[in-house]
Amino acid sequence: MQNPKGLLLYAHPKVGKTTTLAGLQGCLILDLEDGSDYIDNAYVINVLALSAQKLGLTKARQVLNHPEGINAILQTLFEIHTELQKNEVSYDYIAIDTVTALVEIAAGLATIEYKKSIIGKNYTGTNVVKDLPKGAGYPMMWEAFDKILTWFDPYAKQCMIIVAHTKDSAIIKDGVDLTARDLNLTGKLRELTCSRVDCIGHLRRVDGNKTVLSFKTEERDVATGARPPHLSNQEIVIVEEVPAGSRQFVYHWDKVFIKP
Repeated sequence: MQNPKGLLLYAHPKVGKTTTLAGLQGCLILDLEDGSDYIDNAYVINVLALSAQKLGLTKARQVLNHPEGINAILQTLFEIHTELQKNEVSYDYIAIDTVTALVEIAAGLATIEYKKSIIGKNYTGTNVVKDLPKGAGYPMMWEAFDKILTWFDPYAKQCMIIVAHTKDSAIIKDGVDLTARDLNLTGKLRELTCSRVDCIGHLRRVDGNKTVLSFKTEERDVATGARPPHLSNQEIVIVEEVPAGSRQFVYHWDKVFIKP
């Protein structure tokens, strides 16, 4: 049985992506959206909170509007990478939560590296993706995006997990407009992210107390799918709140990562 080595999960906000990940034993969650304070999990690192502390800020999300915020976030991520490397620490799983937030961070890294280059030594802007003409900043951002993910890839022994938000896309079938679920990533970034995984699953809430992870390929779900046979075209109840409203969760990650 071949378990996924790269997994992409996507869902609408507030569906319970971080809660779902918190139930995966041996998973290091790198929280890039300050969405984990209510999670009781020793393996969650709130990157925004740590970055805000570096800048003397009292609230984690304030770092996003600070002039040095992206620099502080990058420093925090690199320190985590360095600590893993120095101590030779690995986790069964590492989750990037979310890749949507990582896009902005990658744009910051691209800007920093461009300013260090010969061609960019006189550049005084703050975002090469927005500032450079004819889309010249996008390849730099794509490279920075891939570089940050590569900082953590070697330390996920079983699987690297990437979390994304959902967007609604318009498709036409038989002359009828349909609304389809898709990743909130565009163009090359979508391609880069999908190329890193062998499973893409959509999370949704059912009956108020269940979270379903779907790998079914449907016309209204343009991203979902899985290569491993035990997940291909399957739906799994991945989390159950028992009893409903209790904040007591039962997890079924054993159906995704099957033990030999």
